[in-house]
Amino acid sequence: MKFETLSLLSLALGLSLSSCRHEQNGIRYLNGPEDLHGQVLCAQVGSVSDLYFTEAYKDSEIKYVDYATDIPLMVMSGKADAGATSSLVWMTQQNSYPELSHFSIESTRTDVGFALDKRNAELAAQINDFFDRFLDTEEFNEMMDGWCQDPDRHPMPQPDPEDCYAGVITVAVSPDQPPHDMIRNGDIVGIEPELMVRFAMEKHMRVEFMALSFPGIIPALVSGKADVGCSLFSITEERKKTVMFTNPWTQETIDIMVRRERMSHDDDSAAELNAGEDGTLSGLLERVSVSFKRNVLEEKRYEMLLKGTLSTIIISLLSAFLGTLLGVLLSCGSMSGHKPLARISGLYISFMRCMPQVVLLMVMFYVVFGKTDMNAISVSVVSFSLCFGAYVSVIFTSTLKSIDKGQSEAALSMGFTPMKTFFQFVLPQFMPRALPVYRNEFISLVKATSIVGYIGTFDLTRAGDVIRSRTFEAFFPLILVTAVYFLIIWLLTLLLSYAELKSQPVVHKFSNRKRHHD
Repeated sequence: MKFETLSLLSLALGLSLSSCRHEQNGIRYLNGPEDLHGQVLCAQVGSVSDLYFTEAYKDSEIKYVDYATDIPLMVMSGKADAGATSSLVWMTQQNSYPELSHFSIESTRTDVGFALDKRNAELAAQINDFFDRFLDTEEFNEMMDGWCQDPDRHPMPQPDPEDCYAGVITVAVSPDQPPHDMIRNGDIVGIEPELMVRFAMEKHMRVEFMALSFPGIIPALVSGKADVGCSLFSITEERKKTVMFTNPWTQETIDIMVRRERMSHDDDSAAELNAGEDGTLSGLLERVSVSFKRNVLEEKRYEMLLKGTLSTIIISLLSAFLGTLLGVLLSCGSMSGHKPLARISGLYISFMRCMPQVVLLMVMFYVVFGKTDMNAISVSVVSFSLCFGAYVSVIFTSTLKSIDKGQSEAALSMGFTPMKTFFQFVLPQFMPRALPVYRNEFISLVKATSIVGYIGTFDLTRAGDVIRSRTFEAFFPLILVTAVYFLIIWLLTLLLSYAELKSQPVVHKFSNRKRHHD
């Protein structure tokens, strides 16, 4: 598909029909592609929708999201006038978003294939051979019907572990596009995962799925973290410059979702929708109860929340511990009389404080540790430790400098060793001054861990994204994740506050000792 041609045709059509666009009572109706000019549009970054919007609607503002599940939320909340998604994905979503309507753009039909690094030409040829033999069979049609009609129950093939002796294929996938790619009962399933499992079974191999955000799949392929990428990849000439594609296994079109009140022929439907809403307290409690069952109890989704919460806590605590040790070393280096060491420490601190954490995380995962087998959680801990250590060193250094040097000099002159001087005179003053600032920095660290989903770490935020992709509920999973984050931070803050409180007797003891010496 040539997006340049589509852009010119769409622009010409929009100009020719601009005088007859539907508009009433200050509401501009969006009934077709010609009405999208000048509107705020939403697309998943790097998707075929992104390419189409960029070329066809140069006069519109485009807002990008990393996960397809965020697009309906953007439209329903009014952050975007319209959003684009795959036609097959929307077919499974539309019943869950009664506030939205849609129209299709048939001219956007594109080929969809699997992406591989250019060094994996042999694997791509084997997958193509499998497609040539499988895609025209009745078995493939039955598989497609099963996933489209009942994605919650269609079974995945279960290979015999003893038959998977020929190796492992690592497949990077963004599991938020049912029925193509999704998570069910904690496992990655869907049309594309089943295709890869069937191919692997034929080759006596085992598939390991790596859940990533959509923008992270191609970096995973190029860095060697994954062998195959599958998340409704549209085959474009620009992408071919970076990766290679298999033969297409299907074609997809773009569906445009808009709020019902923005479509003139859906006025009655919107009125019925609003009239059917129960605004009473009992109605609210009933909706909350239903949402809780869908998002937490069904398919044991609470296990995903627990797993994500555990990952968030582990990353936070380990990063805080290692980062604190690093902060001590950097603080000692910056305050030492050794100028080269102090300069190196200062440069490191300045660099880390200027580096966005999400950029550092992705550089560490895809570049620094790209050729290693280090898992995503370990890379997350290392990345946050490096960043946290820089901030903590500044806290430690500024706190130590605020303590009068005369006290240490007086203690040394009285015969105290440097070690005893630090622990008996400096540390009691250091703790109550540093801990409140350290506590705030630790809270910031916990919240910053929400970005680890970019490299495939299944944390609390990612668990919420996966649940949204399964239930298609926009708000309840976000509120649930927010509540869990609040609980985590509240409990960890209590622990640090307790440590701060326990340091007070040491301060009083130091003060009494100081008055005694005076």
